[in-house]
Amino acid sequence: MAACPSNVPGWEEPVVFGGPADPSLMEWAAPPDVAVVRGDSNVMSDVAREILAGLLPVRKDIATVIADVITLTGSSTDAQALTCEQYLRQTWPATGGHFLRALQGVLRDRAEPAMPRQGRTTYIWPDRTEITISLQDGAFELEASGTAHSIAEIGQQAGWLSSALRPSSNTSRLAFCSPRICRLALESSSHSRTKGSEQNKAAFAFRIETITEREEGNLPIPNGQCWRRFFNKPVIVAGYPIRRRSQLDPGTGLEMDLAMMAALARAPCLATFEGKTLMKGQSAALVPTRRVGNMVIWHLIVNEDGSRVSYHDPRIQLGCLTDLASVEQGRHILG
Repeated sequence: MAACPSNVPGWEEPVVFGGPADPSLMEWAAPPDVAVVRGDSNVMSDVAREILAGLLPVRKDIATVIADVITLTGSSTDAQALTCEQYLRQTWPATGGHFLRALQGVLRDRAEPAMPRQGRTTYIWPDRTEITISLQDGAFELEASGTAHSIAEIGQQAGWLSSALRPSSNTSRLAFCSPRICRLALESSSHSRTKGSEQNKAAFAFRIETITEREEGNLPIPNGQCWRRFFNKPVIVAGYPIRRRSQLDPGTGLEMDLAMMAALARAPCLATFEGKTLMKGQSAALVPTRRVGNMVIWHLIVNEDGSRVSYHDPRIQLGCLTDLASVEQGRHILG
């Protein structure tokens, strides 16, 4: 189960000025409190440059690519790899999918599918939150109106997306990116009474910026971080929640699903050989080293020169035998 975003200190206060919102507000037919925020970010121009540079695949259009981009969230020792759509839905199950569809709406069906320059779309959520996204010269502006709770989640999602899709200029070291809401200003406020009910409305303007920090020095990859060989110019979003690992000590590694792990290692077959469970490709293999509850801990074996990894490689003998059915149904951590 994903950690609740509101458990992270300071998430809602910069946007709402009111602390945690009452979840029951989501059940009202009409929002009793309305906040309107406007924000902008140039993250789409950064993504477009990555696509044109060949670092991201162009399949159909950029709207499809955005949903499928693999993102990293957490820290260097405990992180989670999910596609953009998977993380939005995991962390904000009620609103994450709506935010993604609103973003895709402004990106889809443009004359230049790899690099849309402008567009505008409005999307209304089931709780009557209204979000409008405008794209101009590769930067987007977001305007939303709804309950304080929904506005806070939109701010959280926009901040995460801006950080998750931020490219890194360094190929060998990890980069850590986190959003910052700045230039926050109250544009207007009003109070009205209709049929015995009261409404407080406020409009805020803000800008989302990102702060990027990089590892120092060219140190060797530490134990538990073999997963770093999978990624070129990796950027980890810091300060956002990942799935809890209550059965494991801190510093276990990177969680990802089995299909993603197999695809990145180009090791499509799960097999048992001489009493060891493994997934093996041409120059890489994945072996489970232990199992804790429903979590399987894996280690990545790579021949850096591209030569073939043999089934008799002594490094494979460090693995263990794991029931194949439990592997397919469990959680997977590479470290």
